Order: sequence, then structure tokens, then C-alpha cells
Amino acid sequence: MKIKTVLKLAIFALVLLFFNSCLDDVETTPTAYGDVLVKTIQQNDTVLYGVYYYTYSYDKMDNVAVKRDGDNTVITLDSIAGRYTFFHVPELSEYKKVKPVRGKYIFDVNYNNGENQEVYDVLDSTCILPVTIKTFNFDKEGNKIVVEWKGNLLDDQYYLVLVNENNDVVFKSGTLNVMQNYLWIYPTTSGWEKNKEPQGGEKYKTIVTAYQYEAVATAFDLQSVSEAESGYIEWNIND
Repeated sequence: MKIKTVLKLAIFALVLLFFNSCLDDVETTPTAYGDVLVKTIQQNDTVLYGVYYYTYSYDKMDNVAVKRDGDNTVITLDSIAGRYTFFHVPELSEYKKVKPVRGKYIFDVNYNNGENQEVYDVLDSTCILPVTIKTFNFDKEGNKIVVEWKGNLLDDQYYLVLVNENNDVVFKSGTLNVMQNYLWIYPTTSGWEKNKEPQGGEKYKTIVTAYQYEAVATAFDLQSVSEAESGYIEWNIND
């Protein structure tokens, strides 16, 4: 599982419980929810900002496009299997050094049954910076990886993965409470991908994602996410 796919799944996991519980409700007309959020990453000493777009619905959608209110630039969203979720994940070339300004974004949703709906989300100018990874090492005596990070005041949740040298995600933490700023990862820790538990000699890096929710939030209302990445270390069990 590659990093970009995991980022999508990490965000989707935050809305899954709410979304699935709502599927039991009877909807008389198609209803969609649009969300626009900022992702911050760090390259060397430079912080870069990208804009993500997501649309969720109880009903199958045919296509979705989004534009900023007052701007004629239209972005067409992609769909995952099932066509209940559409998204746009920016390429690295789309990231900017300037933080996005506050604005209203309009999602034009066309459903499979031919109906059309416009929904909107307001992007605030506030966003979180990447966490600082203070410790990422292998504790040979404890046979575990130790990860410790320093977060920011506006962080609401964290999510951590381990990535091998093939750029495959081999471990996923699940969402972590904002009060938690460290994680010990053993071969028996829940979160390893099937048959990916360390045997010794593997090299991993970690990516720590932080989430910030909008001031009045539902499961759909992320304001921003940030991503911090470490270098590689070895799961070294030999002398």
C-alpha cells in the first residue's frame, strides 16, 4: 500500500463511522457533503501548502467539480470504488509557499439518477504546521521502535505510519489522541500489515500526520492536516 493511498484512507477513516451510521437513515432526496482542507508539508526549511477537496454522499454520484466562489477555475474530482466519495489530492507541483486565504468553495454534484445539487464549504485561513519528530529509533533491548514528536496547539488528532524502502506502508497506528505524543511499536503491536511484521534487518521511516478540525466540526469538517517525515532506521536485532 503506497503512501498517497494511505493518506486518503487516513482521512476517510475519520468520517467512516459517522458516514456508515447515517446510511441507516431514510433520505428522501440525494444529499452530499463537501469538504475543503489544507495540508502542510515541510521540505528542508520550507513549509508548503496544498488544498484537498472531498465530497461524500449517501447516494451514488456521477461526477463532482469544485471551484472557489468568485473564481472560474474548475477542478474535477476523482472517485473511488462505489462512487460515494469523490476527491482531489494535489500533486507536489500544486503545493505553494503561500498559505491559502479564507474562501467559500462550491461543489457541483451530479448524481447517477440525473439530479444535481450544489453544496459548499468555507476554508478558514488557519492551518497547522507539521509536528517535530524528536525521536525515531530502534530500541534493541526492548525490540521496539520508539517514536516521539512535538505537536502544535491547534492539533486535534494524530495518525502514524511506518514505510519500508519500497515506499510501502507496513504499519498504521490508527488515530491517536492529541494528548499522546509518543508510540512504541513492537512486532506484536496491532497495526502491522499482513505478513509485514519485522524479522530483523528491515529499514523503516515514519510519517506522522496531524489533524485539525473546523471550529464547529462534524466528522466531515477537517480544517487542515500536516505531515512530518523522518529518515530511515533499521530494525537491527543483531550485534
